[in-house]
Formats: sequence, C-alpha cells, structure tokens
Amino acid sequence: MRKRGVKGTESFQSPMLRLACFIRQKELSMNQNIKITLTDALSFLLFIIPLVLAAMGLLPLVIGDIEFSRSFGRTGTLTADSSNSFLLAALILLPIALYFYFRRLSMVKNVVNNGTKVTGKIADIRFIKDRGYVVYQYQVRGKTFIAINRILKSKITEMLSIGKEVIICHDFENPKRAFIEEIYRSADN
Repeated sequence: MRKRGVKGTESFQSPMLRLACFIRQKELSMNQNIKITLTDALSFLLFIIPLVLAAMGLLPLVIGDIEFSRSFGRTGTLTADSSNSFLLAALILLPIALYFYFRRLSMVKNVVNNGTKVTGKIADIRFIKDRGYVVYQYQVRGKTFIAINRILKSKITEMLSIGKEVIICHDFENPKRAFIEEIYRSADN
C-alpha cells in the first residue's frame, strides 16, 4: 500500500504537493530571471530598449503631442504622426531583442546553476554612474583565465572589491564563459 506525502519520492506525493513544488520552482526561476536582468547590463538593455521605443510610440497617441528640449536650447515635438516610426522600430526590434534576451538569460542561468565552480579573484571593478564592469581571474585545469562582465550598480555589485575572492561558475566545455556566482544566482537557489 502506498503512503501519500512521503518525502523524497515524487511518486508518493499528492497532486497538490507536486503542484506546490512546481510553483515554488517557477518562483525561484523567476527570481533569478529578475536578478540577472537587473544585474547583467546586456540583459537589461535587451529587455528595456524595445519597451522604451514602444512607450515613445504609444505615449503621443495616448496623451497627445509631447514637447522636449534638445541640445543647444532647441526644442522638439513628438507628435502622433512621428510616433509611428517608434512603433515600427519597436515592432521590428521587440522579437529580435526578446530572442536574444531569453537566450542570454538561458545561457547565464545554465552556467550559474549547472557550471563548474572554482575560486577566483576580482582584478578590477569600475562604475560610471549606474553601469560598469567587473574583471576577474580564475584557473581551470591549470590555465588562468581573465573574464569581464558588464554589470549594473546594485547593493550586491557595490560589495565587490579588488582582490576579493569569489566563486566563479564556468562552462565546463568553454571555460571562458564564466560568471560570478553571488551576482547572478538567486538568493533562494
């Protein structure tokens, strides 16, 4: 006779427990997607640029003409007619950007969650306003690698400092593809 709810064996779990486990796994994945998007500069740009273009195209249609300042004291107007070019650009760029956005998310998550872990050191970290980069070095099978990640400023990235030892997750087959674990892994994982 089977017992329901026995830990460690999925075949004995009730459908409600399996559903709860599935939902929790999706929440963890969503948290990591958000963390990667708000930390990785390339992911953020691939996500935000089509949204800005769409907003620039839709805003004049919703609230009317928008006047804005340009360089050297000149002004410009974004009208409903001129916003069509922004909508067209957004429609063209949106599927392309989303394809590369999800591809980047998938690659980062795969390396961070399934990659080989080694210890490395931060060689350099710099920020200009809210964007920057981190350079780190690590060894794989006796060979030293130096990698760079473009990042956005956050509480986590501000805690990094030159010389700090960090856990590096790298792709086993391509050790040049690497990420600092604490930046990209969700706290729940």
